[in-house]
Amino acid sequence: MASIEDDDLMAAEIERRREPRGMFPGLTLSFAGKTFPVDEASRRGLFLSVEKPEAIPLGSVHDATLAYEGEQVALRVEVVRKEIDPRCGVAVLVVHTTPEAAAGLKRLLEVSEVPRE
Repeated sequence: MASIEDDDLMAAEIERRREPRGMFPGLTLSFAGKTFPVDEASRRGLFLSVEKPEAIPLGSVHDATLAYEGEQVALRVEVVRKEIDPRCGVAVLVVHTTPEAAAGLKRLLEVSEVPRE
């Protein structure tokens, strides 16, 4: 009889989603001289569409600007994950923001989640 101890599977940390995430067409994040479309966003993290995710070092920290329809919010983000299939890009975690920027981020995400006609 097989037991769980017999498996060669390694234990992996499970990502816990503590708040809603959403798709935000038109939302972008700029850092390192480039601008990337945001595919998925929450106040804690973002998934960016990146053609060559291997070009951005995992664990790198960047001062960034999140923008939507002329409004901008300054953030510091860390690259925490890369994906190439089924979507191609990087996940970034918001590691620092001012109280004003946090309020701006919340407002920006609330505004950008409303579908435009």
